[in-house]
This record gives sequence, C-alpha cells and structure tokens, in this order.
Amino acid sequence: MARSRTAAALIAALVVPGAASAGTPFVCSSSGGAAWRELTSEHVVLRTDLAPERATEMIREIELARAAVLQAMFSRPPSVPGRIQAVAFSSESEFWEVSRDHAAAYVTTLDGFTPTVVLPARLQAETRAVLIHELTHHLSSFPLLRKPMWLNEGFAVFLEAMGSVALGAKMTVGSVPEMMQVPRRRSERVLVRDLLAWQRIEPGWVGTTVRRHYVSSWFLVHYLVNKQTAGLHDLFRRLGRAEDPLAAWKGAFPRWDPDVPGGLDDLEEALDTYGRGEQFQYHAIDVQVAPQVTTRPLPSAEVHALRAVLLPHGGERRVEVLRAELVEALAEDPGSPAALAAMARLDPRADLLPAARLSVKIHPDDWRAWSALGDSLAARSADERLAARRREVELAPEEPVALFELARDLAASGDPREAAPLALRLLRIAPYSPLAHETVATVAMGLGLCADAVRSQHRALDTLSDRAPPGVRDALERALADYERRCAAPAPTGAGP
Repeated sequence: MARSRTAAALIAALVVPGAASAGTPFVCSSSGGAAWRELTSEHVVLRTDLAPERATEMIREIELARAAVLQAMFSRPPSVPGRIQAVAFSSESEFWEVSRDHAAAYVTTLDGFTPTVVLPARLQAETRAVLIHELTHHLSSFPLLRKPMWLNEGFAVFLEAMGSVALGAKMTVGSVPEMMQVPRRRSERVLVRDLLAWQRIEPGWVGTTVRRHYVSSWFLVHYLVNKQTAGLHDLFRRLGRAEDPLAAWKGAFPRWDPDVPGGLDDLEEALDTYGRGEQFQYHAIDVQVAPQVTTRPLPSAEVHALRAVLLPHGGERRVEVLRAELVEALAEDPGSPAALAAMARLDPRADLLPAARLSVKIHPDDWRAWSALGDSLAARSADERLAARRREVELAPEEPVALFELARDLAASGDPREAAPLALRLLRIAPYSPLAHETVATVAMGLGLCADAVRSQHRALDTLSDRAPPGVRDALERALADYERRCAAPAPTGAGP
C-alpha cells in the first residue's frame, strides 16, 4: 500500500489542469505505439524505436564512424573507455520535435557527462558530418590532455568531411567539407596569431565571425596534416603530456613563435600559397568493424522520461507538456529512476525524497535510484547521503556520474584524500568533461596541490563546449583566477613544503 499511495501522490503533484491533453501525439508501446529497445555494442548504446534490422545497421554505422575518427587521427589509435550514447527516432516528426534549430543531428548530455547523439532514422550526409565532428571532439579528449580551440574545432571540421559519403570500409580523409570554401586570400581567414590566442566564442560574435574562425582553423589543420606532419605529431605528443598549448606550439614549431616580431610571417606566406593550390591532398583509410550487439526492451517509463529531457531541445518548454510525459512515466513505473532525474531537472526545488526512497525499494540494483536518493538528501543527513553515494559507486564503478557525485560530496565534507582516487578514475573515464577536470582541480586544492589544481582547471576550460553559456565559462575562469591567486600567495607560517 505504501507503494501505491506514494505513486499516487507523485502523479497528483505532477498533474496540472489541462496536462492530459497538452502533450504531443507520441504513443508509447504500452498504449499500442512502436516498441522501443536498447541495443548495446562494444562502444555504443542505442535507444530507438527503429525496426530491428535498421537499428542493428545504425549501431554498426556509429561504430564505423568511431573507428574512422580514431584511425584518421592517430597512427596507433588509443584505447578509449566507455560507450557513446545514441537516441534514434523512426518517425521524422518525432525527431523534429526534439531537434534544436531543425538540426540534422546534435549531441547533448543527458546526465552532464555522457555524450548522447540524437539522430533521425537515416544518416544522410549532413547527419554523418555532425556525428563525425562530435565524435572527433569526444575521442580526441582521451589522448590529448590539452586542446586549444583552433585545434579542437579545426580537426573536427577536417574529419567531418568523411561523412560526405556513406559510412563504409573505405573512408576519405582530407577532402573539403560540404559548404566549405577554401580561403584563397589572406583577407578571407583569421591570422594564425589570433587563432593561437582563440579561447572562446565571444558574446556578441556574429555568425560570419564564428565561421571565419572555424574555416581558418580547418585550413591551418589541413596544411599541418599535409605539409608539417612531423611537427604536428610533436604538437600532439606535447599536448598529450598536458603542456600549455602555446608552449607546445613553440616547442613543435620553434621557427613560428608568435611572440617574436614577424615570427609567423613565413607560415602566413605558406598558407597563402597552400590556399592557391589547385587541389587539396586527401587519402583513404580502410575501416573494419564487426560489432556484437545485444538487445533488451526499453520500458515505456524510460521512453517518456527520455522525451521529457529531449523535448526542450526542440523548443518545447511548456511545463504542462513535460509533466504530462512524467505522469505517463510514473504510471508505468512509480519508482522510475529516469523519471525522477527528469523531475529534478524540471523542478530543482521539488522535494523528491519520498519518491527516491520508493525508487531504491523498487530498483535496489539501479545506481540511478541511489543517485536520486543522494540528491534528495542534500539538506538532510550527510551520513545517509554519503552512504547512498557509496552504493552508487558499488553498483556502477565505471559510471561517471556516480564517481563525480561521491568525489564531490567527499571533497565538500572535508575528505579530499578519499575523493582523490575517485576523481582520478573519473578523469580516466571522462577526460572530455569539464566537470571531471573541475572535480580533480577541487580535490587537488583540498590536498594543497596547487600546480595540479591550476592545470586541471585549465583543462576544464579547454574541454568546455563552444555552445556553453558564457556564464559557465566565466565561472570556470573565476575559479582558475582564484586558484592562481591562492597558489601565488606565500605559505602560512609553519606550513610544510
């Protein structure tokens, strides 16, 4: 009876007048709609309502794109832990409901860590380009511990041209991307000095300014790949050791020092000549994958919760519509951890402790339920909160969110030594995440490791998406300035070395 009373109370709290009719025409499988399933391969998790054959082919296409990016970027592709998440819709109209700015595809994070690519039923050229672009950002973060903006975006555009043809065994690297014009005159591109100093898309930049930076970064990368291979490999090696990006550039290309007057003139002239060339060099790679795929049905509650998170990306932010999805989710599963996460996102001030306690009773082996319980205990018992966090990590020792939440709470409670191995494991699994680097920086400062804290905070800024709100970058920069100030201050009297 406790379960049914709690479930009824949750649903009643969510329902608002008109909610039942405010939602979209989506129909879940329990009401006669298409069946959703979750397919898992070695490197991909795909949630979809595609027909089984097409779903299996799509997971193979994503595996091909992943393998192609690694092979194109590295002569010896590194080992990359974790899996890419993907969501694909069989209905074109349902995909457009969740697609921001009517994009052919896009990448988001449903939990703040794991990259999730949202796709239509068929991977056309534009969709493949987005997929490869975003995979480049993600996969390059593992071996490259620092990534300046020009290299991060330039390489992503450089490789996205592989998506101009269907994903298969033979992929072409280095061709000019669709809708890209080679800057054949110096006036058409951003000068190298400014590219090397580029750190962010500034507030107020218009589309043409952003595009010139992307085109110029791609052009510089293209030149370095084809004309300065040894220097580029050295740059990669230095960035893989987490050297400061500008110092790494100077070390890899000592004759092109931007701090020396006229030090980049030769490079600008070489780029002028390169841009006037009749034909760009490109090469083919041979990509082979044979993914082993397992499948499980995806419960309707998970699908409704997923829609509640994705619909705002498509512009649907009416609370009653999102609540209607969660009402359906809770009707299907009163303890749905996915629905609880979506509820917390919809109303951060809501008291979800009763729901979280119900969730861990119904789903005791689901780490997400314990995560919801830990979140709900924020202003209550610190001991119970840490116990919930530890249970999360026991159930999912390689899950970035679980590691982050326990490391963060331990550091906040004044125990950075216990937090340190968790933060380092998080960094190994999710080096693409600003939150991972920020967590390491926080723990390092708690341990008095100033240089490590400053270095990690720099990496948090390096990995921040160019689509992140300016306020997020500003907060990271303020924390960095604070670390640098505190590290430069003289040690208190009697302090150790």
